[in-house]
Amino acid sequence: MLQKHAAALGLFTKERDLLRCPHCGLQEDVDVTGRLLTYFKGRRQKDTGLRFRRLNQQAWFCPRCQAKIH
Repeated sequence: MLQKHAAALGLFTKERDLLRCPHCGLQEDVDVTGRLLTYFKGRRQKDTGLRFRRLNQQAWFCPRCQAKIH
């Protein structure tokens, strides 16, 4: 229950590896407060606001280019 609450607040719960889309370069990182953010290579300081969506236990959906990431 605590993990779900933390995720709802936008915190990274470390239950998985950070994601990176090999097609468009969108990638995740965590700031010093534990908040999950996404950015494109070279633009680390600005969060895009885009979030990867889980499709199943092993696959994610890129919100920018719609690629399926395993």
